[in-house]
Amino acid sequence: MEAPEQQELDHFIPYLGMDLWHEGNSTFGRAAITPQMLVSGAERLRLGLLFTMADVVAGSPSTGILTPTIDLRLQLLRTAPCRGHVLLEARPVKIGRRLWTGEVLCYGPDLYARSKSSFMNNHLLETPTLPETRTEKPLPAPSFDELFQMRVLDDGVIEMDAHEAVRNGMVGTIQGGAQATMAEVAAETALAARGEHAVWDLSVRYLNALKEGPAVARADVLPASDQHPVVRVAITDEGAGGRIVSMAIAVCRPATAMGPSAP
Repeated sequence: MEAPEQQELDHFIPYLGMDLWHEGNSTFGRAAITPQMLVSGAERLRLGLLFTMADVVAGSPSTGILTPTIDLRLQLLRTAPCRGHVLLEARPVKIGRRLWTGEVLCYGPDLYARSKSSFMNNHLLETPTLPETRTEKPLPAPSFDELFQMRVLDDGVIEMDAHEAVRNGMVGTIQGGAQATMAEVAAETALAARGEHAVWDLSVRYLNALKEGPAVARADVLPASDQHPVVRVAITDEGAGGRIVSMAIAVCRPATAMGPSAP
């Protein structure tokens, strides 16, 4: 997970190559699954990237881009594919004065994941249409894992700077999907002594912006079944005295229990 050397880093979301469009009250997203989206050294889609796609699609209704994300939970219903395409459909569940709540279903081609999310019902000004997220530029790293420049300080402890590839330009914090990826990696490495595990169900609550950095994710394995270990992950701003940035709960499974990925 070293930094790509001598490369200009653009934000990672355009590298996902998503097409976005509206049909009625629904927002759709579609992206090809590339080898760079897989967990390094494994035939498994990085859940944090699917989390990011769900966040982008849910936060892009026809009325404009919603900001900020308050919380998001992504649950795999079965093993995610590691080839082909992912199709996401976002639908509003409740639109209140303060909160916009929605659901995203993920297909590939069969339904394999579901997310629910809440946003502040604030729309970015002068953003009446969907963002241009596609890019034809090659990823300037062997994988998204390496593009994120995560540093494993210890089992269950992950550090990341707010560099250009992950910074949220609106407020300067680390983008929510990158935080989710930190939580995923922290949870999985916290369970390393028990063998290889994969996050199956990930919930993130966003509490504060990262002001100084670096961000550090620290995982705490909670008492639970060995077949479904539960890990709590706190992401803090080390440059701001350990101020809490987000809290995550990850439900994991042994990687061997997840079964083969669909083609």
